[in-house]
Amino acid sequence: MKKWAFLLIILGVGVSVRAQITSSVGINVTLPTVSLLDIEPATGINLSLQAPAEAGNPLTTTMSSTKYLNFTSAVMLGGNRAIFARISSGSVPSGLGLRLYVGAGSGTGAIGGRTTSSLLVDGIDRMIVSGIGGAFTGSGMGVGYPVSYGLEIQNYSQLKYTFANSLTITYTILDY
Repeated sequence: MKKWAFLLIILGVGVSVRAQITSSVGINVTLPTVSLLDIEPATGINLSLQAPAEAGNPLTTTMSSTKYLNFTSAVMLGGNRAIFARISSGSVPSGLGLRLYVGAGSGTGAIGGRTTSSLLVDGIDRMIVSGIGGAFTGSGMGVGYPVSYGLEIQNYSQLKYTFANSLTITYTILDY
């Protein structure tokens, strides 16, 4: 029995005699705030009113093809972002309204949510997506927030022939 006790003491001393050497290195991590916004595809849109086939029927309006708002966002601690839309140049012809339709978004992270499914766009910034945190939607068609456009007749008595009327809608991603 004494031999076993002596052997255990020797093994225990052997284990405790081992030395461990460690070293460490400091690492600094920098995460910048990022706020990037893009629309895909970047081609223009043509909207028009169509004459009816039969007298006495109303004019019909067209819808645009879908475009996609893509973004990448890294916010400060506790921060949020939103996307706004407005007409930044030109104007909608008298008697018409330009409606923006916003679909549900897709992406990774805190992509936020749409604040409305549709709204009339004018020269005032209108929030269309809110609650964006650290997130990205992916790049290109089929990802992000789908948007489409349509003309609405607001007042028939104000409709006047216009050969072409160009306008620009500007999207802005802002901290709020």
